[in-house]
Amino acid sequence: MIPTTKVSVDCLDVHIGHHERDVGVRPDGRQYLATPHSDGALTVHAFPGGHVDASLDGEKVLPEDDWFDFQAGYVTNELILVGSVEKEIHLLLSADTLTPVTRIEYPDGATRQCISATGRGTWLTLDFVKGRHQVWRLAEGA
Repeated sequence: MIPTTKVSVDCLDVHIGHHERDVGVRPDGRQYLATPHSDGALTVHAFPGGHVDASLDGEKVLPEDDWFDFQAGYVTNELILVGSVEKEIHLLLSADTLTPVTRIEYPDGATRQCISATGRGTWLTLDFVKGRHQVWRLAEGA
């Protein structure tokens, strides 16, 4: 028989916007991230409470005719990884302000779809066609 474990819950008394998707909680629990369902803004909300701490429109940091993907997440307490739909650009943003920190430069042939940040300094990408996962981390000194 499998043992059971009791858990507790921190409730969010907020409304996720109709055009947003909640995609992750900051590792230290101070914020959560919401991505747009279309070409809207990426937003960071205080936790608990839900007020918007920072917002970033894709048109300010992405090429024309590109927008933020659904997948994004906290690489660390300080960094958010976000991708774009059309050009598969990946950016690291400041978790507090959503200010761009750097654009990720992958090696040739790298898998860039379906990013999933771990909150421990790494993230995964997935290539559905090849069934290939790759785990990434920032290079030493980056």
